[in-house]
Amino acid sequence: MFGGWDEKDQDNSDKVYSFDLLTKMTKELAPMIQKRKDATAAVVGNRIFVMGGYIDRKTTNTVEEYDCVKNCWKKVHPMNDKRFNHACLVYKEDIFVFGGDDDDDVLNSVEVYNTRTNQWTILSPMKSRRSSFAAVVVDDSIYCISGANGFMSTIDNVERYDPGSDTWTEVSALPDKGFGHSAICHNGKIICFGGVWSKTVQEYDPANDQWRIIGEMPNFRKYYNAFVTDLML
Repeated sequence: MFGGWDEKDQDNSDKVYSFDLLTKMTKELAPMIQKRKDATAAVVGNRIFVMGGYIDRKTTNTVEEYDCVKNCWKKVHPMNDKRFNHACLVYKEDIFVFGGDDDDDVLNSVEVYNTRTNQWTILSPMKSRRSSFAAVVVDDSIYCISGANGFMSTIDNVERYDPGSDTWTEVSALPDKGFGHSAICHNGKIICFGGVWSKTVQEYDPANDQWRIIGEMPNFRKYYNAFVTDLML
């Protein structure tokens, strides 16, 4: 858990915590170099990268790397674009970053970070500008799902990215569009949960390019994370 908004201090936080799924114990780790919120994080081996977000009430493109063995942080090469409310994921040890907001507009820009060379490369932009959305890897394709393209303005379209050819293709739209949702890949399918004003659970099958509504969460949930685990928690 990295940073965020501290209600007590009414300021961004630099605090970092780990939670052991087996012992149910929380441990405080070395703080980040900068206090930030609305950032994203990605894990590559024994390293964790935290990217973008808000620092001192301004959007940032800075990136920090955490060494899980040494329990220390260092600055690495910044992104090309400053952004918050963006999405990121790891594909073949590279970190892909999509969309989000800067201080002026919603973005459709995409860039990839090579964790071996510490370099960012600009890729083909998404067809739609989007923020507060979900991104998921399925096999060798990346899907960017729904999101907001302005203040309280929601889009339903879904785009598939091919990292090999650096190209985007629109696929079937989300039946219940939203933003602030989360999504996972499970058994080769995408499952999308909730979002602002939504409790819907939706499933996408890439084999037939079809979405279907498969259920509803008990409570409304937004701006959160979902993950798959085989542990008995």
